Amino acid sequence: MKKEYLHYKIEELVDNSDFIAWVVNGTHNELWEQFLSNHPDFEPSVNEARRLIEMLRDQTDNLKPEDFQTIWKNIESFDQMYQKERKLHPFKKAMRYAAIFVGLLVAGASAFYFSQQKQPSGYVFNNTQEEAGQQQSQIVLADGTTVPLESESSDIAMTGNEQLIIDSTRVIDMKQLPTDPTKMNEVVIPYGKRSKIVLADGTKVWLNAGSRLAFPNQFNGKERKIFLEGEAYFEVAHNAAQPFIVNTEAIAVKVLGTKFNLTAYSSESVIETTLLEGKVAMRDLTRNQLFRGETILTPNQKGSFNKEQRAISVQDDPDADLSIAWIEGWLEFHQQPLNRVMSKLERYYNVKFIVEGSAKKQVQEMDDFAFISGKLDLKDSLESVLMVLSDVSGMQYEIQGNQINVSMKPN
Repeated sequence: MKKEYLHYKIEELVDNSDFIAWVVNGTHNELWEQFLSNHPDFEPSVNEARRLIEMLRDQTDNLKPEDFQTIWKNIESFDQMYQKERKLHPFKKAMRYAAIFVGLLVAGASAFYFSQQKQPSGYVFNNTQEEAGQQQSQIVLADGTTVPLESESSDIAMTGNEQLIIDSTRVIDMKQLPTDPTKMNEVVIPYGKRSKIVLADGTKVWLNAGSRLAFPNQFNGKERKIFLEGEAYFEVAHNAAQPFIVNTEAIAVKVLGTKFNLTAYSSESVIETTLLEGKVAMRDLTRNQLFRGETILTPNQKGSFNKEQRAISVQDDPDADLSIAWIEGWLEFHQQPLNRVMSKLERYYNVKFIVEGSAKKQVQEMDDFAFISGKLDLKDSLESVLMVLSDVSGMQYEIQGNQINVSMKPN
């Protein structure tokens, strides 16, 4: 890290591309954190510069493209009014910050204006599983028709001629149904069930318990867009001319042809993308389009988006294959918190773990200091799986219907 930063004024930090990349995307985070640790006197300036950039990032979400185009036309003359001033009056310093902010906006906006990329549109699923009390898998067609899925692990395929085939036995001719380009078909998979879906382009999707997927009859236009809530594994059919984009509540994952797992449950604080083959780009949808950028993943990497911090981090994952063990009926985990393993079992078996009293504190301490590893066969009964989990974690349990009361074995 350059020691010249120690001589930077706040406005110079705000105008520095490396500093902006750290604040916005967490680039070289460890280096910056170490630099601040070594130079604590510099931290107040850094905090103020960060605050200004965060303020800008949060306050510009409602600006329209034409607003930025107007800024673009005026930025040069506006900035030149102040850049020759060696000593800034407090008011002029504030105006200088404004000039820097405008420059920051325009720099980030350039890719947006001069590319043909469109902002991913939002999508609202028909309802939530909790609202519907849904216990059976189903497809909600674009016209509102509900089709129940009888199998515990249903197979669905959308053919190139717009026929929807369910478990190789039922065929729905989608061309005969009313069409609305703003509507999509939705597959709804409750806890305790799963599904495999082949989309019109040949892309294969394995949908995990407690998940929903929205997809069109055909992929028209420049992009292949679908929407996910929950967890799914994708084997995307290659088409460089028509990128495949999976939208979730907070991020979009863009691919050309690849294999990856995406976990995006609305109840969880983190959205994770684990890449097995190819290349994907993660994009933050909660930010103004200027600040989204793209975070690239390569094979055996995991990208994690923290919803509260609105930040994407990337780490190598030598156990990437474990992320898709569930499609073969296994839950394989390595150095994972007990709470996270229990959350997965809740979805697979449609049960609820209850941890109260002293056990709650003990489980939290385990999650902080003592992760667990193991392999559970999800084809086994709940009792058999809990016995194995008890051995590796030290937990005790009592099954009462769909409720699992948890305590910890005495030391």
